[in-house]
Amino acid sequence: MLKKFVLLLVFASSLNFVSAQENLYESAYFIKENDTLAYRIMYPQDFSEENQYPLVLFLHGAGERGSDNQKQLVHGSKLFTSTINRGAFPAIVIFPQCPQESYWSNA
Repeated sequence: MLKKFVLLLVFASSLNFVSAQENLYESAYFIKENDTLAYRIMYPQDFSEENQYPLVLFLHGAGERGSDNQKQLVHGSKLFTSTINRGAFPAIVIFPQCPQESYWSNA
């Protein structure tokens, strides 16, 4: 019984962590004529419109293509969400998601 409770507690904690990570990114879509590009954007921890920040465009691999606006965060985003990195290297990071039937080289 205790083992099941501990497993449930670990699982619930991991859901909370995923939810917290998800809140770091603003979900958006770029629409031009018949084309739509889903993307996520992450601002620095202490973002201020008065400051200038570098812009990082993270292009994912073929396995993260789609339209759910989430898979592009699977690989690489952890580098940018690290508390140490966010504090030491404040930047605006954009994570676009390539449509399933397309490739970045087609852009």
